[in-house]
Amino acid sequence: MDLMFAYNQALMREENITFTAFEAHNGLCEYLKVFQGLKNTRSVYDVIYMIVKPPRIEGHLAGLRETLGILCNNLYVKLSKCGFCVEEIPCLGDFVGGNGVRMHPDKVQTIKDHRCHGHNRWSTAFLV
Repeated sequence: MDLMFAYNQALMREENITFTAFEAHNGLCEYLKVFQGLKNTRSVYDVIYMIVKPPRIEGHLAGLRETLGILCNNLYVKLSKCGFCVEEIPCLGDFVGGNGVRMHPDKVQTIKDHRCHGHNRWSTAFLV
């Protein structure tokens, strides 16, 4: 599941807000929500970014219930990037699943359809 406005949904701990202070033309400003660029922002986002993948469907449903419970705290996900009870998920142009990683068929089709012209210049076009 991919959160919409991921960093901007996570609240800062109250004791850390003062460390985000900066001076602006109208006075001192502080961030109330986690923003991109902080040293530990990545670890906050890793906790928020959720993949529920136990080996059995019962465990998957239990993990899904827990995840949806977390989302009830005013967190919003992009439904177009959600997959429920799927065997594999798209990741960086490939598919990742229980059987490993496989290439996306649409990404390979251009190379399959390419007609070799016998010229070395044409053959190396995909290697550059």
